[in-house]
Amino acid sequence: MLRFVVYPLLGGLVGLCANFLMLIFLFYPKKKIFGIQGVIEKKREAVAKDLSVALCDYFLEAKSLSQLITKEKIHSLLKDVLLNSGKKVPLFVNSVLSGIMERAVANIFFEDGIIKQEILQKLMTSEEAQNFVYQRIMAFDMDELKKIAAKSVGKEVAFLIFSGGILGVIIGLIEAFLPL
Repeated sequence: MLRFVVYPLLGGLVGLCANFLMLIFLFYPKKKIFGIQGVIEKKREAVAKDLSVALCDYFLEAKSLSQLITKEKIHSLLKDVLLNSGKKVPLFVNSVLSGIMERAVANIFFEDGIIKQEILQKLMTSEEAQNFVYQRIMAFDMDELKKIAAKSVGKEVAFLIFSGGILGVIIGLIEAFLPL
């Protein structure tokens, strides 16, 4: 009768500890432990490269960025620059300059209210964007990255740890019912 309690509890404890240790070894070692290095540290360059390509392909490509840079935003920016330039310019001159600049910018850089994609493509190539994102990821503090990852997937990690314990209990129960 004791084995119906001890085997499942022991199996659950082993499963819980095994999954916990696996996650610790994968994500949190400060230095190599038994030749095992944390996956984030070990694969940092590959992750940064893959992430930079994905981010640039999906979020930082010219078509997406062109939707963010609208004619209205540029006009507002030009007015702010002219009005807040620190130079005392008569209001009439400021108004005329602003109008001329708005028309020039609108005709050269914009099409249907959004910036032309070829303008953005000339400002920054896909490779430059990818390199920029890669450099920023590589410069990001590892401890901060681990905190973000832990916060983002905390519930899933807890589920993995406890599912190991539940699986251990099930295995313990099976062993308890097996004939000696």
